[in-house]
Amino acid sequence: MTNLDEFLPYLMRRISTRIAEGIAQDLADIGLNHERWRVLAVLAEFGPQTLNKLARLVSINVSTLSRLIDRMNEEGLTLREPSGEGRAVRISIGPNGEAKLQQITPLIEDIKLVASETLAPEELKRLQGDLRRLYSAYDRFAAARIAKHVARREHALHDTDEA
Repeated sequence: MTNLDEFLPYLMRRISTRIAEGIAQDLADIGLNHERWRVLAVLAEFGPQTLNKLARLVSINVSTLSRLIDRMNEEGLTLREPSGEGRAVRISIGPNGEAKLQQITPLIEDIKLVASETLAPEELKRLQGDLRRLYSAYDRFAAARIAKHVARREHALHDTDEA
């Protein structure tokens, strides 16, 4: 059995959950939740995105994100605009989304302060780099696992067709 205290995904999830629990009411007070905040934060950082790219950046599946964006558009938090590539659209921050980001900035600074008060600057920088590398590695891991399962299903379908 794995020692959970040494299992990185478990530790990362615990940190993420603890932060989420700590800021849930602050987000609710300004009319946001974690998913909406992530969408706005990613759009602020990376600019307008296609739905597929945005889904990857916020770690929300495309169909769930599409429904979320529909609601956010109705509230003026985001905007859908033609991408110029067929039917694809680009999602950008709407005027109400900009206002919400301004309201949430002090909270984000408080979260960053906890990390900077806990770790020395070089430790924090190293941890950020390590987490980016781990994300890339686990992204490759997930893609390989998904490909393996797709191949297994296709093989099973092929076997069924021949029977």
